[in-house]
Amino acid sequence: MTNAHDITYESVFQADIVTQMQAHGWQVGHASGYQAETALYEQDVLDFVQTTQPKEWEKFCRTSLSTLSATLSPH
Repeated sequence: MTNAHDITYESVFQADIVTQMQAHGWQVGHASGYQAETALYEQDVLDFVQTTQPKEWEKFCRTSLSTLSATLSPH
């Protein structure tokens, strides 16, 4: 029997947890997208807010773009 099939190995237990979570909509992240400074997958957070709060996201974009434009415009 190989380790991959021995349920007494923690790696098998971990893989089963991930499989179960994925079956219920969880997405596996890639290390390249993880930001240690914020402890987040920042793109996932943005996607979540955009999907679940589209009106608030639009408002945020309008406000932020206005502020950014004012900051960057030559005086």
